[in-house]
Amino acid sequence: MARSLPKSHNRKSERVSSDEDAVILLADGRTRHPCKIIDRSEGGVQIKIDRSAELSQEFWLIAGTPQAQTICSLAWRVGSRAGCAFVAHFGNRNDGGAAPGQSGQDAIRSRLLKRPLIID
Repeated sequence: MARSLPKSHNRKSERVSSDEDAVILLADGRTRHPCKIIDRSEGGVQIKIDRSAELSQEFWLIAGTPQAQTICSLAWRVGSRAGCAFVAHFGNRNDGGAAPGQSGQDAIRSRLLKRPLIID
């Protein structure tokens, strides 16, 4: 059961607790990291991920059906927890930044491949 968490003074929207399994997919289209969504808001999610998993600055977050993919930007990371801001959402429609004639996945791959891989 999801519960609302207190809204801190610097947050734009309320957080809702979660316990949802998800997968992070890096721009290479092959590297996957299982994760757990701890809480979510309108602007992003907090996830729990293995400490050894390397994340790029932007990646796909796949939760629920494979048709529901979101480009996320890594906002912060402390140990096994990370905060991720939503950049673009892709569903069954050709939206979220896809050019005419371009699929949602092609738009995500195009956007992610323009970003350097940052490994701390």
